[in-house]
Amino acid sequence: DLGGTAVGVNNSTDFLRSISEGTLTIVSAPIHRGRRQQLWQVEMTDQDGRLIAQSRVRLQNIELPTG
Repeated sequence: DLGGTAVGVNNSTDFLRSISEGTLTIVSAPIHRGRRQQLWQVEMTDQDGRLIAQSRVRLQNIELPTG
């Protein structure tokens, strides 16, 4: 358990196609989960399984003050 919280440091998203209706499925997977930072891969697909957008998100782990 890392404890604390995480804040966004960088977000890079490539939008590959548009969608005006239907259902999006979003799946995230950790690439790296370190003590100070995390890197996540995020993929968004439509109901036919076509890739709509793909992101990489870097988070900074922050310790919350006690008390």
